[in-house]
Amino acid sequence: MVGDHSLAITAGEGSLVTVLPPGQVPRPVRRKKIDSRPRQRHEPIVGRADILGKLSAAVRAGRPVQLHGQSGVGKSTILRHAAAALPSGQDGVVFLSAMNAEIRDVAQQLFEACYETAGYAPTGAELRHLMTGIRITAYIDNANFSGEQLREFMDMAPNATFAFASREPTLRGQGTVLEVAGLDLSEGLYLLAQEVQRPLTETGRAAAIHLWEQAQGSPLLLVQAAGLARSGPSGEAVLPRPSTVAEITQLLLETVDEVGQAILRLLASLDGAEIAAAHIGALTGATNPARACDSLAGLGLLMTDENLYRCPPEVLPVIRGKYPEPFPADQLCRHFATWAANRTTTPDQVARHAAAIAQAALLAEEAGYPELAVRAARAASPSMARALRFGPWGLLLGRGWSAARACGDKRAEAYFTHEEGVRAKLTGRTVIGATLIGVALGMIQELGGLHHVPSPTGIPMPPQVALPPVNPVSPVNTASAGSASAPPPVTPAPGGSGTTGIPSSGGTHAVPVSHAPMPQAGMSHVAVSHAGSAHATAVASHMTQLVHSPGWPTPLPQPLLPVPAVPVPSMTPAPLSGIGPVLTKVFIAAAVLAGMAGARLAMAHTFSTSTSVFSSTSPPAVNSSYSDSFPSPSTDPQPTGLAGTWQNASNDNTFTITAVDNDTYTFQDSCQATVTLTRSGSIYTGKEILYDESDPSGCGQIGYVTVTFTLDPGGQQMVEVATLPPGETNSSGDQLECYSCGTFTFARVPGL
Repeated sequence: MVGDHSLAITAGEGSLVTVLPPGQVPRPVRRKKIDSRPRQRHEPIVGRADILGKLSAAVRAGRPVQLHGQSGVGKSTILRHAAAALPSGQDGVVFLSAMNAEIRDVAQQLFEACYETAGYAPTGAELRHLMTGIRITAYIDNANFSGEQLREFMDMAPNATFAFASREPTLRGQGTVLEVAGLDLSEGLYLLAQEVQRPLTETGRAAAIHLWEQAQGSPLLLVQAAGLARSGPSGEAVLPRPSTVAEITQLLLETVDEVGQAILRLLASLDGAEIAAAHIGALTGATNPARACDSLAGLGLLMTDENLYRCPPEVLPVIRGKYPEPFPADQLCRHFATWAANRTTTPDQVARHAAAIAQAALLAEEAGYPELAVRAARAASPSMARALRFGPWGLLLGRGWSAARACGDKRAEAYFTHEEGVRAKLTGRTVIGATLIGVALGMIQELGGLHHVPSPTGIPMPPQVALPPVNPVSPVNTASAGSASAPPPVTPAPGGSGTTGIPSSGGTHAVPVSHAPMPQAGMSHVAVSHAGSAHATAVASHMTQLVHSPGWPTPLPQPLLPVPAVPVPSMTPAPLSGIGPVLTKVFIAAAVLAGMAGARLAMAHTFSTSTSVFSSTSPPAVNSSYSDSFPSPSTDPQPTGLAGTWQNASNDNTFTITAVDNDTYTFQDSCQATVTLTRSGSIYTGKEILYDESDPSGCGQIGYVTVTFTLDPGGQQMVEVATLPPGETNSSGDQLECYSCGTFTFARVPGL
């Protein structure tokens, strides 16, 4: 349950979202003991007494504190030590890593550390209400967020004390900011002597000073140099004298055995994404992957975070230079797809590997295996939704959608589009969510309707908890991979054509609606009518952005699409079999939105505590202000303030605003009704009419929407915010809900 919505997820068909009746929002129970400290480490911290003292003073005073510095300088080590050693807050202590996470997902993790949540993600307001009064000390590692994001994050738990570790000093003016620099000379020499475990001679001391200068006191690079010294002949420690820092890593790689090289090649291919030792063993054939990874971490070639391993940023380019060919992408995708579909795999485990799965999908698409990328993303998506990690879920959906487009798998494309629509609705972006769902339903109709797909119980799963074996590959001798034992065959799922029990991209792929056929009559016609139009263009733009910006925290533009020139008949279809009246209403709304996205849409409904979430008593309402029937640009007056011709940044539609005087402006909608805007500084406000689409004339009024236009200082752009006034009802007294209100950007058309 997310906010006031219920999310139903099935492995075969996608997700369904409905509004919860009043009074049915969960009541999470606060944990009796809040204690989520990091794994204890026994190695001492060298040369950090001063910064630990300042960190401790800030935490004890209840002030926010941020450690910042370049990668490898030791921020995480200091923060972990503080979380384990300093006194906890009055209600407990929480340590979290924000690696590859979005800020609101980190807030959800903090909530789950303090409450028995049972699959519930509260809204921002409810989260603040639940976290108010909880006096914990929260340590957030890898918190590479802006100052505004950190402030909003801290506001969600106003009585907690926060300590962050970040690359940049973004908390300035909001708390204590401490720079973590490299070790000074005496501290660096002490660390080297401690790590090499051998005495330093005068010659060794000179080499150590040279190393310290080259590494600028970075503990990570000094640890790597010490690893080189330990790997030499017994007796005196011989430290390298590299001319560049990168040479330290290059020299160290020559000392790593074949298993270690396979592990490094794998993790470098994952581009810094974290992965558990069990996966490393299954993919590389390492018999004791945890020990091998810990050994590489001791050399400074890997980093470990709560039993997950990744390549440090400084090491990545050097390893890629040594192994230019990435780890086989087909093996990565088959492995993650099989593992994610296994019943013993938990949603949290999949969520922690979201970045690795997304990178595997990218590698597969680039290597010419987009169908495997589809399978991996498709297998992981349900668990990502169940884990309530919306940022990583969006990244996977974007990768899956891109791969589906690459291999021409229209059903998979529809699935990922639909799931992103559900994700968007759950994260408060109702307009784009409704558009995405509508487009996905239209795609399914074009492909010939719905197909029965296997339910979760129809997917055979291996009985053992251990990961299924995968052909190991060595970066040094890839020919040896063929001699490794092949994984045991898995019976294909009913209706599928693959060998892993996951619906293949070319067969009966997952679809985002129920087994029941879609309602016919005018609904399917409306859903089909938008295909290939501006709807698809806006959806493609949104899905493409997902790969680079999963959705937190920068909101994506809300598309305002043209109204298709298709009549929308009055629809009163029977409920869809097997899903009841609640989901019937949801499908009706989604199908109508598929044909009308771009107009102002409203659904009349009455809330109740019965089985039905809402009952439609009036047809959808449309504000047609931005249809294609605006006055010709050739008649536009010369620009004065807001006056002129404006173009929608999302779909290239234009409309004209005329100046009445310095403070009053007007434009006409498609029904030739005049909308009046009143100026106050750079802000212009007014009301637009909502039209009843079922009216024979197409211009039957049903209500109003409040609009606000804000002109930028240069006068070349403006932003419109459209909202439905609270309590707005139709003539029957039924409440209206605006599905297409939101924020839209316009650019002035030059010379018009």
